[in-house]
Amino acid sequence: MTADPIDAGCAHQVGLVNRVVPADELLDAAEAMAHRIIENAPLAVPAAKAMVHPSAEGGWSEALDEGCRLFEPVYLSEDAQEGPRALQEKRGPRWQGR
Repeated sequence: MTADPIDAGCAHQVGLVNRVVPADELLDAAEAMAHRIIENAPLAVPAAKAMVHPSAEGGWSEALDEGCRLFEPVYLSEDAQEGPRALQEKRGPRWQGR
């Protein structure tokens, strides 16, 4: 609200960034995060990315409506069944992107 700049530590503390690392560790940290994202369900990742702007720009109701629209195909997918099944069977999920 004040428009005062904040440092990385403060941005982390208030939840604007996931992690703060020294500059010489930045590439490794970014690659590790990218690998974690790649391991997620392939239908859920683009839907989550698509929700960033609507949730920040629109009102609460509009964001909820957009979330329902974006995530309905994810919830109805075969992958949505695979995640809980893999957890129950104590194995890693085998995402198919469908």
